[in-house]
Amino acid sequence: MDIFDFTRCVASELGNGWTAHRDRYDREAQLRGPAGESLSLTDGDHSHRSGEHGRVIIAGCYGDLGTHLHDREKANPITVRATRHPALIAADIESRLLPTYRAALELARPRASVDAARTQRREALLEVLPQILAPADRIHNNVIYLLGDRPISGKFTVNTGGGAHVELDVDSGHVLTLARALSAALAHPTAAPTIDA
Repeated sequence: MDIFDFTRCVASELGNGWTAHRDRYDREAQLRGPAGESLSLTDGDHSHRSGEHGRVIIAGCYGDLGTHLHDREKANPITVRATRHPALIAADIESRLLPTYRAALELARPRASVDAARTQRREALLEVLPQILAPADRIHNNVIYLLGDRPISGKFTVNTGGGAHVELDVDSGHVLTLARALSAALAHPTAAPTIDA
């Protein structure tokens, strides 16, 4: 069976906006829909499960959005007979796969947006911290080290949400100075400067 030709026939039955795409493996192809849907079609004859021989396995693809979903939220793959008429396979996809798959995408997209905003805030913080704490340097992906021979040294490890774990070594002459600065910041948290300040 030519899985790409098979997929192209199903795409035409699904209607406007659905297209077939070759995969890097001859046993797989992709269906892409008008609202960002992406489905993989796999020739079951290549499966080690004998029950999938003569069938096509159709599954939703999530890409990076998959990291924002629990397994139980994802649509289960469906299988169809390879000899089934493309119109009937398209109907199976519409009724058995797409409702759950589209619902999963709707769950994942806002979660991904929130995560992207957190990552953007973290990156902005990692850009500005070395300037505020100079001399300082960004080592690894998320750690800022205070450099030089100074009375306060240590590191800031910035987490995904833009908060930070701070480890400091403070000489005896600056412990109270640092404590007073922290106390002032805690007493007036709404007055804390933003990244743009």
